[in-house]
Amino acid sequence: MSDVLLELPGGDITPLLEHLGNATFINIGPGVNAEHVPVRSGLMSIFSNLGPSVPLATWTPGEIGLQHGLGTRAAPWLADHGCAAPRQWYVATDNPRRGLVVKTYATPATDALTWLVRATSLVCPFDVIFPWQAVVRTR
Repeated sequence: MSDVLLELPGGDITPLLEHLGNATFINIGPGVNAEHVPVRSGLMSIFSNLGPSVPLATWTPGEIGLQHGLGTRAAPWLADHGCAAPRQWYVATDNPRRGLVVKTYATPATDALTWLVRATSLVCPFDVIFPWQAVVRTR
């Protein structure tokens, strides 16, 4: 197995497309300025009901995940903000600390990844000023 690091300018998933056939999973993060991300104390992160400050999105064939710092369930929040998961998908887990896991079944990867980047951009509390980063784990 090897990892491929890609930049996704503006969250454009096009650079990922050539890697989908060999991908076992993909992690995607928005390009935020690390200097603007507050550091949480050790106790705060242990006892908090929050996920990471900067969201992390994950794609695997048939499933997507989103760790976030909303402090609430993400699926209803996203729906309220115009980004509801499609009806044919199944929300397997929606926990403020562990994140959102959605079964996408046979949805084309491009559709799932496009929705995932949109959802991630909505839950990101920071300005995305750099290209998004993706790590593709290949077989």
